[in-house]
Amino acid sequence: MNCISINYKKANARIRGAFAFDINKQKNFLSEIAKNHEACGVILCTCNRTEVYFCGCDEEKILSLLSKYSGTDTQIIKQTAMFFCGEKALSHLFCVCCGVDSMVIGEDEILSQTKNAYQNSLRSGNVNSEINIIFQSAFACAKKIKTQTALSNVSVSSATLAANCAAKNGSEILVIGASGKIGKIIVKDLLSHKNKSVTVTVRKHSPDMYILSDSRVKCVPFDERYNYIDSADCIISATSSPHYIFTRSEAQKYINTPKKRLFIDLAVPHDIDKEIGKIENAALIDIDYFNDLAKDNNIKKMHSAQLAKKMIEKQCEEVQKALALQNFFAKNQKTENKKLLYKLRDSLSAEQFSAVLDAIKKE
Repeated sequence: MNCISINYKKANARIRGAFAFDINKQKNFLSEIAKNHEACGVILCTCNRTEVYFCGCDEEKILSLLSKYSGTDTQIIKQTAMFFCGEKALSHLFCVCCGVDSMVIGEDEILSQTKNAYQNSLRSGNVNSEINIIFQSAFACAKKIKTQTALSNVSVSSATLAANCAAKNGSEILVIGASGKIGKIIVKDLLSHKNKSVTVTVRKHSPDMYILSDSRVKCVPFDERYNYIDSADCIISATSSPHYIFTRSEAQKYINTPKKRLFIDLAVPHDIDKEIGKIENAALIDIDYFNDLAKDNNIKKMHSAQLAKKMIEKQCEEVQKALALQNFFAKNQKTENKKLLYKLRDSLSAEQFSAVLDAIKKE
């Protein structure tokens, strides 16, 4: 199997945009691959990559199709794309499925996107036994890595860490500054948790349609923010205000319920009065806390990534041996001592096993 990949490592967003084929273009692309006798393939299109995994046809044919469907000169594609062949193509697919090759290491979405790409090829008749073995093995490896490592379970985003912290602290969350980049991430992550009530403040002069369009979010005027402190279990601030938006003296006027409250200040400079942390049953943590936590998590994630690569390497060895044995049996149907070959497969490396099979073929 070979692979041609146009991804974020060498291609900017403008170039990648030319290869963001819709589902109809992908179907037509696959049908043109299938015109070649015994050729088959899978095309994967995401915001960060367009990749074609193929066998049974030459590289120039795939480059020609990429050029045709993107309107990009073949020479530009050659300068921008990454090319993988055989074992390297196999390893690349495994790394993609497991999130090791992603811009955000360990992200989960790429696995479902690759599964969808595989299913599209399967429905169009573009999957042979080799492609099937390789992709199914990659999916199984990704699942194993997800369950046995912390690669997909450790966040390195301060905003996501803050949202998770807020979600653990209670069900009623108030977010100030939800229209900014950090605020939007926080709201999105909060909504991914079950049974959470999210209230956000909106300034009258600049309502944010991203927030207003979600029925699960309650929007209140920024000027009335203090009115919602008492009912909130957690208050998150991520504004760009040059001065405090919450002060201890004012906040105490509105707090009537004796329950624990967490204030999270993600603003730089701080926009929550540090004295608020001295209110009874109140706690205050700021951006530095989450930055430190993110650094620790990043170390953990890199360790998991190294572990994942070792697992990928081992699984790729098994796939190579399986493909070699399948190919051998296809050409030597009357082979004797199959049990011996299976034992050799299990005890030898892929390189050693292939050498044994080659030696038997020459006899």
